[in-house]
Amino acid sequence: MHLLKRIRLPLRGHRHPFSFIDPYIKFHKDDIVLEIGVGDGYATWTNAEKVKTIYGTDISKPLIDFLQEKNNESNVHFISMDITDTDGKDVRQFQNYFDKVFSIDTLLHVASSTAFFKSTYKLLKPGGEAYIVFPNLLGYGITHFDSEQTLIEQIVESGLKVQVLKEIIQSSWLRFLKKAFISSMLSISQKIIGNKHDNSHSSSVAFSNDSNKIYYQSQHFDGTHAFEIIKSDPWYRSLSNLYFECFWLLAGLRSKYHYTKPKDFKSTLNARQAQILLLILKKPLVDKS
Repeated sequence: MHLLKRIRLPLRGHRHPFSFIDPYIKFHKDDIVLEIGVGDGYATWTNAEKVKTIYGTDISKPLIDFLQEKNNESNVHFISMDITDTDGKDVRQFQNYFDKVFSIDTLLHVASSTAFFKSTYKLLKPGGEAYIVFPNLLGYGITHFDSEQTLIEQIVESGLKVQVLKEIIQSSWLRFLKKAFISSMLSISQKIIGNKHDNSHSSSVAFSNDSNKIYYQSQHFDGTHAFEIIKSDPWYRSLSNLYFECFWLLAGLRSKYHYTKPKDFKSTLNARQAQILLLILKKPLVDKS
């Protein structure tokens, strides 16, 4: 998708961190793809030209309605789906349907990680692949894992196979740019459009998530300041998008990330810097269901 079209998209002002999985995911023209936790729609829209059809889903109906209203791409669809309802009509409707599923910064917000993996298994075609990135950090979202074994056991229980488990380390160059660019932009945006969102769509329940201890609340995307940004004045939104396109242009001048074997989960849960994990999962060719 060319620069001018990206700038005009109703984004929240910065590029979706899809680049985390960019070195690994390979789309084909006949792929049917699903993004779980669509956010501002960036990754769904910008990958549409690479595939046959792409769906963006979220539990938030107000968000999905907004994105669908702004959607002009014939092969892009936005649908509301509760990914934790493994036997619900939404999951059943798309069972064995997708060649690839990806999800960025969503797993930490779901009420049940076990249900998330089980639904991902059901949604994929036999042989299909899932690409999942999430920060594993206490106090950030509601779901975290205190050991690699706990995470892998839940994945295996769902029927999926682990192809890749890596920790993503952001370079000092990228951290510097984020501090310089993004914090200043968020400060400016809050002054321009205010912080008007309410939390009527946010959960106030502290979940007990399978074998993980959960202490923190979940928040739907339509209850965030980011959602106010994508609904804001188109001129401000376009200026904001241009600002962050410049950010990513600068970021690309040097290495942004490297991928390594994950450190001990417990030792990083309380760290100031989030442990960002990359999962690549595969559904076996023989469907266990």
